[in-house]
Amino acid sequence: MQKSENDNATEVGATAGWVRPGDVMLMRKLRNKRHALQARMSCSSNPLVRSQQSNMDSHQQHQSIVRNPFRRSPIKKVRRRNGNSNSSSSRSSSYQSHNSELSSDATLFNLLHNTDQQQLNNAILRNYSNAYTFSEALRQQGIPPKKSVEPVILWMDSLVVDWSLKSKIRFISDSPIPWRHNFKTSEEASGTTGMARCLWGDGSSSKSDLDTSPNAEFFQRCLVWQHPSLPGVSLFPRDGIKAGMTTSSAAAGRTASMTGPYADPLLSSNLQASWCESLRSLHQLLRVRQCPYFYVCAPSFTVLYRAAGVCSIPHAHAFVTPTTRGLRAAMKEDGIEFEMPLNKQQHSSPPSSDSKVTSDYSSSGSYSSTTTSPSAASSCGSASELNQLHDNELDGDNPADSEEAAIFLANLGVDTTQFANLNPNRKKMSSTEIDRSPLSLVYIADPDTQGLTNFLLNSPSCISVTGALAGVPPTLLAPVAFQGGTLLPFKMKGGSVRVRGKQQYSMEMTGPVMPHTSLQLCQLLAQHVDSYTLHATPLTHTLSFSNCTAERINVDKMTKAFAEEGLVDCGLNASVRSSVCQPLQSSKRSSLRPESSSYQPCKDSSSDIIDSEELAVISLPPSYRFITYKDAQYTWSDQHNAES
Repeated sequence: MQKSENDNATEVGATAGWVRPGDVMLMRKLRNKRHALQARMSCSSNPLVRSQQSNMDSHQQHQSIVRNPFRRSPIKKVRRRNGNSNSSSSRSSSYQSHNSELSSDATLFNLLHNTDQQQLNNAILRNYSNAYTFSEALRQQGIPPKKSVEPVILWMDSLVVDWSLKSKIRFISDSPIPWRHNFKTSEEASGTTGMARCLWGDGSSSKSDLDTSPNAEFFQRCLVWQHPSLPGVSLFPRDGIKAGMTTSSAAAGRTASMTGPYADPLLSSNLQASWCESLRSLHQLLRVRQCPYFYVCAPSFTVLYRAAGVCSIPHAHAFVTPTTRGLRAAMKEDGIEFEMPLNKQQHSSPPSSDSKVTSDYSSSGSYSSTTTSPSAASSCGSASELNQLHDNELDGDNPADSEEAAIFLANLGVDTTQFANLNPNRKKMSSTEIDRSPLSLVYIADPDTQGLTNFLLNSPSCISVTGALAGVPPTLLAPVAFQGGTLLPFKMKGGSVRVRGKQQYSMEMTGPVMPHTSLQLCQLLAQHVDSYTLHATPLTHTLSFSNCTAERINVDKMTKAFAEEGLVDCGLNASVRSSVCQPLQSSKRSSLRPESSSYQPCKDSSSDIIDSEELAVISLPPSYRFITYKDAQYTWSDQHNAES
């Protein structure tokens, strides 16, 4: 009966809501997981709520954990851990801790003295920056700092004449170039007629019905008069080909030893006779100023004839480069008087008429010249006698006298390194070292130009005796028509290329590009595009033609207006004729474009003087390989451009 009562009590308790402890714990775990999931879902988009929830969870975990009354304080544990890490850290971390201590000390000092933090930081930075700069060190020593130099590019309104011959030029522009390498019938006919009659479309010529389209004018400026003209044979450039024989060779022996397709004696003599007539015709046109200049391209040298008034020189003249000692001796034997204006030794200290200059230079590159008094060079009848005399002069120096003089000056306390003649390691510069170099250029003035023409007509050094061009006379190039001249066009090639994602257009011309051709093409293209660049390939040995200014030649200049009036019938248009008559050394600045925008132009526009301490003006060379046209102005350089 008692057992039945207990069973009834259990059933009553179960029905009254009593649960087992295991069920209670399971329900609590499920509730905690549900709350945690809800917290994560609700706090995924709110980081602040997420951090608060994580703090609450950690607080609940700490409450659920029974605290040990004998545990170590967590503050002491953190201090000990920091102490161990600091003791094992590197030197850089110690510097950082030291800086942090300094910063904390500065902060404490600031709080105690009520100093503005921003002013304190500015003062610290100012003292630090001034104490460790080179300019501050110079200021403390009393030395004024040097002004900063700003690079300045020199721009001009027009191009100067580059007297070097070019074998190829190429125009590149961002805008389409209005030229094509294939021409219509009217364009080719009008260009040929305009070139033959010297009719230019700039208003300087009489009115005509010729085609004045850009392509017709372009074709007219890509023509050149040349003699001789052999089909299938390139007669330009002629440098790099050995000239035939020595100046003492006879004509009969010269023609007999020739080998080549044009080495037949009869064919060679006919070519030589025709060439002589063409050279005489050009020289006569030059003397009456109906031809401004022309070139004679021989295998071993190039001759430039210029009429009176060109570069404001009042008489006709000629340049020959490169030359050798044998060639100069041969010209002197024919009675041709010449100068070497680019030879610094001869030009800086001109000797007397009965003296001779021996040039030498030291190992440091400084030049010196000593004058001796041998017998006159004109009394020597052959080149061998001149060579022997020159060798005797070189061997005439006594090393004992030089050593004695150096010892004497050293005893006086004079630095002997400043005297090139007393330098034992100096190297004497003989005429053979000047040969075939820019210094070997010779200048011949009128009336000796007639003697030079006769020398070229009769000299065997103008014709090569070996190779494919054996027996072929030198190439004559002129801007106007002459007897026997052939009108030949350039080889033209146009196209477009994409550079750095930008479309660019180009036009390339290959052939004997003369000085006036470059000027005319640049002026013509400037009428149709806003900006372009020109890349030129000059003949290296002809670059010295542009370096012969009026100061080097030491002649009296004539007025530019009279020079232009004298060359009015030379066949060139007015703008090019004005540039041809302009002296090379009198090119004035028109404007200066600095690299930085802080540059302010000079108040006096007529003054050409620029403070070298404030501006570094990049001077323009007399010859150019790279030309830039922009904003109706030009600048150029004689160095190859990196993008070309």
